[in-house]
Amino acid sequence: MKKGNKTKFFKTILPIIATSIIPISVISASCENKKIPDSQLKMSVTQHSFKNYNPEYTINDNNLSVYRIKNQEEMAFVDLDEFLKALDGFIDPTKFISRVDYEKHQKIYEVKDEDGQVTAQMVIDW
Repeated sequence: MKKGNKTKFFKTILPIIATSIIPISVISASCENKKIPDSQLKMSVTQHSFKNYNPEYTINDNNLSVYRIKNQEEMAFVDLDEFLKALDGFIDPTKFISRVDYEKHQKIYEVKDEDGQVTAQMVIDW
């Protein structure tokens, strides 16, 4: 292809490509899911039994609350504090210090030694 033909080709094809791609980009951008604030979510709560079948640990039988967002029941959530408390006997929940960082949307669990140094940390993002 000659240089003049290449220039003519690109001057013709680029506007065609641009006009065919831009509407698709705009449509797909407008179809993005909008985040619903947590306060507006409708939740269903069910109770489920938690039983210890391992005799090595002294975990008491408990009931745990399981949360599901209505119309999205395939995803289940548990209250992590409640779950850790249910595991008392396997882990000691009094050894954990937890705090919430609302700006970063994180809950942080930490274990500290006698000197106050963090020895273990678990960060939950939401």
